[in-house]
Amino acid sequence: LTYLPFIIKAVIAGLRVHPRLNARMDDEHQELVIHSGYHIGVAAAARGASSSR
Repeated sequence: LTYLPFIIKAVIAGLRVHPRLNARMDDEHQELVIHSGYHIGVAAAARGASSSR
C-alpha cells in the first residue's frame, strides 16, 4: 500500500473547497471556465523497466 490514494483524496477535497483551482481561462471569451469533474492522472517509473519497447 502507498499514500497515493490518500493524497489524491485530499487533492479532490481541496478542489471541492476551492473550485477556481480546477479551472481554465478561456481567452476568446475572457472568462474563467470552472470544471465540474475531477480527472487525476498518475505516472510512475519502475526500476529496471525499459521505456523503449
